[in-house]
Formats: sequence, C-alpha cells, structure tokens
Amino acid sequence: MSKLKEFKLERRTVVYEECYVMAKDWEDAEEMGYMENQDWEFSYDESEIYSEEIDNIVNLNLERNRRIENGKA
Repeated sequence: MSKLKEFKLERRTVVYEECYVMAKDWEDAEEMGYMENQDWEFSYDESEIYSEEIDNIVNLNLERNRRIENGKA
C-alpha cells in the first residue's frame, strides 16, 4: 500500500461577464463599465487547477512567508 502525500491545490478561475451600454466611443463605454453600476450578465468561466506536493512543514512555512510578502496572507 502506498503512503499518502500532502498536496496543496490552487484553483484559478476567470469569469467573463458582459453588458451593453450606449456611449460616444469605446473610451466612454469602458469608463461607464468602471464608474457606473451596470447590469452585468454571466457569459462563461474558465478554471485551472494546479497541484504542488508539500514535503514537510518547512515548505508550509515558505509558502506562508511568500503569501505574506505578496500581501495575500
């Protein structure tokens, strides 16, 4: 029987939404998307899952420190 190993999984999901606006040009349209509340509708999404083997507690501490440095703690 094989020994189980610990893995960290990370899922990255991109969500695509769309809405329609009346605007003077593309810059005006994009500004409306950022600055005004729009009725966004789901279009589709894409997900990818990544795995990383966790060897021991040292790797867990390295990962925690990396997240703290990147502001994701």
